[in-house]
Amino acid sequence: MKKTIGRKVVLILVMVLSLPFFLNQNLAITSAATTPSFNKTKVSLAGKGKTYQLTVKDQVAKSTYKWSTSNAKVAKVSSKGLVTAVDKGTAKIKCKITYPNKKTKTLTCTVTVTIPSEQIKIANAVEVNGAHKLTVGQSFDFQCEILPANTSDVAYWSIGGGDESCIRIDDANEGKVTALKEGKVILLATGVKKATAANAATSYVRDAIIIEVTGQTATVRSAEFTGSTEIKVVFDSPVNRDTVITSNNKLSDNITILMKKDSKGVMASDPGALTASLSADGQTLTITSTNRFNGQYGITFSNKIITTAGVALQEYTKLITYTDNVPPTILGVDMDDSGMVATIRFSEAVDITNLQVPSVTLVQGSTSTTDPVTMNTLQNKYNYILSQDKKSMTIDLSKISSLDYGKKYSVTFAGIKDLAGNAPASYTLTTVLYTDTSVKSQAVPISLIRSGHKTLTATFTRSISYGGIAILDNGSVLTGTVDSTNNRKVIYTLNDSDVTLSGTRVVTLSNWDSYNVNPNDNTAANGRKFNVDFTIEKTSPVFGYEYDPATNILTLNFNEDVKLLASSGVFSSSIKTATDDIINATNVTYTRIADLNDPRVVKLQLGNMNLAGSYTITIDQGFAVDNFDNPSLARTIQLSNTNGGSKELPGPYSVTQSQSNLSQIYLEFANKLDLASAQNVANYTIPGVNIVSAQVTKNSTDGATVVLTVGDIDVTVERPIKISGVLGYNGSYSAISGFEKVIPLKDNKKPTFISSTFDTASRNVIRLNFNEQIQGSLKVKVTQVSGGSSIEIPNNVTVSGSCASVNLDFTPEKGSFLRIEVVTNNLTDMNGNAAVLSTTGVVANY
Repeated sequence: MKKTIGRKVVLILVMVLSLPFFLNQNLAITSAATTPSFNKTKVSLAGKGKTYQLTVKDQVAKSTYKWSTSNAKVAKVSSKGLVTAVDKGTAKIKCKITYPNKKTKTLTCTVTVTIPSEQIKIANAVEVNGAHKLTVGQSFDFQCEILPANTSDVAYWSIGGGDESCIRIDDANEGKVTALKEGKVILLATGVKKATAANAATSYVRDAIIIEVTGQTATVRSAEFTGSTEIKVVFDSPVNRDTVITSNNKLSDNITILMKKDSKGVMASDPGALTASLSADGQTLTITSTNRFNGQYGITFSNKIITTAGVALQEYTKLITYTDNVPPTILGVDMDDSGMVATIRFSEAVDITNLQVPSVTLVQGSTSTTDPVTMNTLQNKYNYILSQDKKSMTIDLSKISSLDYGKKYSVTFAGIKDLAGNAPASYTLTTVLYTDTSVKSQAVPISLIRSGHKTLTATFTRSISYGGIAILDNGSVLTGTVDSTNNRKVIYTLNDSDVTLSGTRVVTLSNWDSYNVNPNDNTAANGRKFNVDFTIEKTSPVFGYEYDPATNILTLNFNEDVKLLASSGVFSSSIKTATDDIINATNVTYTRIADLNDPRVVKLQLGNMNLAGSYTITIDQGFAVDNFDNPSLARTIQLSNTNGGSKELPGPYSVTQSQSNLSQIYLEFANKLDLASAQNVANYTIPGVNIVSAQVTKNSTDGATVVLTVGDIDVTVERPIKISGVLGYNGSYSAISGFEKVIPLKDNKKPTFISSTFDTASRNVIRLNFNEQIQGSLKVKVTQVSGGSSIEIPNNVTVSGSCASVNLDFTPEKGSFLRIEVVTNNLTDMNGNAAVLSTTGVVANY
């Protein structure tokens, strides 16, 4: 017993003596458990050299602290946590804490350094009498410079005074403005941290420019020769293409170029026929002659030339002189995709009547031997073919020996001169010719369309040597033929049984081949599938016409590619002579003039028009047919062999029903339209369809879009649309007469809800019945109402035929009313017309 008491006493003493130790341990644990932290986890410093003292809160005694930065180019930190800004950007400042027990903790603070702007300057303003000038409708993109160069500030553009309605700021961040009306206004550029009006209001870093907006002008800035067959004209505003160029790219009568005598009495040479092209921005007109200019000319621009904004050009006349004394040079050599046909390009049109090839030598680095066949080919001047515009000549190098493929030859030409007779100073020109048989990737088909009644046409990325085959989804196999006028196209002729196919068909192209293809390239073997619309185009081709009484040439300008059924024949006509005699039932003969440059243009040499007067000529239906064998419509035209001709507005090249709104039909014209006639509903008819409105939504030199809004279309069926009376802009074209195109028009009537019925057999199905077949999905809320209580019945909806079936999760109470509320309605008919369904109900009778 004494031993037991003694042991207890000893144990108590040990515990008392150990108490301070445990108390100290608890204090250490408590201290370690306290979490140190930064006084801030995000710091912003505005300006280089700015500082901030980071401190660690709740530090643990006897811990060590190591400071670091993630980007010393943005911010640096001292061993005491003093952060200093270096340059704009973001850096992570870290402090690694090591506790007495060797455990660690890392604190992180994000430091953002900004460099405020000190100066801003508008850089590209052009001041005239203290203001930057803009014309009404003109846009300008102002630029600015912000200092210092490393500033983090950006520019904010705003109006600082004057008439605010003069301009519109299109982009306050970029400085793009558009002039709206005449007057003066101040444009401000402000250096700000963020591009907002609030920040700009508190910033004193600003620059300003006065903008003076003037009315639109229309003048010729310059008209100069740029070559022996070319004049370049620059307008100060975009001009309407139809007022400077005719439908067949001839120079408009609104611009005249007259031959003049120089100071020595020498008359300028006849430039021949003049064609023209207009730049994409509508401000640069390039006039090209078939013969060379030489001497003095008077060029005049009439006020019938109109800008795209409708402003008439100020009449302009200038004497321009061209004396060509610059000889031609060789600009370079282009190879076709076969690597065998070389095209030598000249700096201007040339005359090679006296062409010679005095020297052909191997270029250093090629093997020393050459087959005589190669030398004879390169030295034979008749192997060099001059282009139609006389600005290049080609040679087919496939005639040289295959042993010499890839070798380079220096070829010297003599006897080449320009059309003014200027020859190179040395009388010779030298270039390098070679074949290119290097391995290339296989050509890839990029499109496949039904191009005609009996043809499909594929377009490839490179020239094709073999057309391969086309396999239709019905199993027919068609062999391709490379288009003789464009070897990047392949034509596949449909079988007699395939011409009747319609709708979208899957066609697979395979086994075509290009030139110098890598033998490991399996692109053609693998084939490529296309979804091809086989719908036959049913639009009859229409045309405008021009007549030259001096040559008796009638030019028909069709709206699509055509071919004549007969190249010669007679037109029936009547004549009203200059002495008012009327002669009926006369025949005017015609013969087509060969011109393969444009399959839309038909030139006819007319005969038996000996009497002076007005001829009324009937061109019968089917005089020409398009690629789908659609016959041209019959029409009567009037020609005067004393006055000139006429131009009719070509019909729309595309007529389509909108897929997103079946009540809209889009007409796409290639020419600008007269607004009044284009928006006259009476000029459009569609049998069985009421046309509510005609709205021009686009009207420019690039073409016009007319949107017809129509009433109900009861049934999906092909219908003809007829257009007459629509004029070209500003008299550029006379009214369309007799345009007709057959297009498929889908039903645009919304599905009508008829009734809701309760299925007494199943007792848990409600049927929502419509007047036509529907598709899509529907979600509804079904509430059972019985007595004074109601309960929602879970359900799902299935759609089949003309019915949406609401499938209830349980059988409703007999005789209760079931209220059906629409949650989401995605029901449409088969043409995509949205169904209208509102809250309805049914009684659960069973």
